[in-house]
Amino acid sequence: MSYHISDEGLAQLKKLQNNIPELQDKISNEEMVKLDLTFHRLLYRETRNNQLAMMLDRMLSHYLRFWLSVQNRIDKDKFFKETIEIIESIEKKDEV
Repeated sequence: MSYHISDEGLAQLKKLQNNIPELQDKISNEEMVKLDLTFHRLLYRETRNNQLAMMLDRMLSHYLRFWLSVQNRIDKDKFFKETIEIIESIEKKDEV
């Protein structure tokens, strides 16, 4: 996918990547889940495959319900670690 991402999509991912470290430590679980949803929907949109995007979005909704049911505060650094790694890989065009 990294070779096919639009310039706009890449710019949005970069903005998201820059915003994550600046998040306040007191960010709510709900806010983190919304940000994660934004990230994944951006990736799905960039596939330019509406059917795949719709299926993945449904799966993501179930997955994120789990995170919203957690009673403890989500560790934002651990939660977004993979997100940052994915964005860095896309920037480097490293499909592995």
